[in-house]
Amino acid sequence: MKCEEKYDNEEDLIRCYVAEADRYIHLVLSLFTLKSELRKQENVKAFIEPEVRRLDGKGVFSPDLLVIDYSSHSDLLEGAAIDHKKIESKNPSYIKNEISKVRKYLTQIIWPEGSKSFKVNIKDVAVLCSYDIWLNIKDLLPKNLDVHIISYKVIENAIEYTHETHRVLSFKTMILRRFFKKHTRKVRISPETRSYCFIRQKPPEHFLALRVYEIALSLGTEVLKEEISLDYETLRVQINKFYPYYMSTAGQKVQQLQDSRLWQALRLLEELEIAEIKGRTIKIKRPKMKRHDVYFYRKYAKYKLSKMKPKKPKKQIKKLKHDKTITLNHFFKTNK
Repeated sequence: MKCEEKYDNEEDLIRCYVAEADRYIHLVLSLFTLKSELRKQENVKAFIEPEVRRLDGKGVFSPDLLVIDYSSHSDLLEGAAIDHKKIESKNPSYIKNEISKVRKYLTQIIWPEGSKSFKVNIKDVAVLCSYDIWLNIKDLLPKNLDVHIISYKVIENAIEYTHETHRVLSFKTMILRRFFKKHTRKVRISPETRSYCFIRQKPPEHFLALRVYEIALSLGTEVLKEEISLDYETLRVQINKFYPYYMSTAGQKVQQLQDSRLWQALRLLEELEIAEIKGRTIKIKRPKMKRHDVYFYRKYAKYKLSKMKPKKPKKQIKKLKHDKTITLNHFFKTNK
């Protein structure tokens, strides 16, 4: 549910937007930290949101995380696919359906790497979710659950991963068996991992615009000026330094903030009257308070409130005591 569907005042909206941004950051951190840690195993490679072709030719899919074990001496390698899920519903049928969607990855795929192609048997599939989501759904899961669930909890500079379904399901791949030897694994978030803030999955528009605004502000050298004037190319180059590309498949680079996302952010900043775009020149207003994030979210919340349709007030009909002196005319006058 969108923040605007839950709240209609500025303070609550801001809190909701900040929580949305935190959830997206934690999603990205959990995927990249897990990828980084799994790759430490010998002959193991992991990829974020790769496009994967089925061996039987029945389509292409893209798991959030694909892990491949190259140590096999046969022509068929082992692999695992993991999808992140944000399940807010309390409907058991909906929960079962969402979790079961990852079963489509239980197949054999063709994995290209340079001039070679490998056949990979996806033997494990899992749902990755925040610990809060796990607490909400754990008592609503079907008894015959056939999908692994891994929860994560961000604790300061580390992430704690737990194989929540270890009592009913065991991993088939050595990759995940080794990783979850003790069912719970705490992994430090590396400085390199923190440079990844975006994946292909759509980020909240306010989070995207705020990050672009922060980088634009960092390019302003004349502190006393109320506006920063810069050209689009300068901003794009700086953004690519802050948010470097990552490898989606072997040899395929994915830019975190492509031009389409950058323009989306700039157009929103223009709507908020924080930016002015003239061709390839961009003027950015400095915040009118010490904290640029508070300034941005106040502008964003007010903008969203202005777009919301006013709720029709419910007609209040007073309960009138039995009084013979009250006439029908009096009733209609007081309840117009």
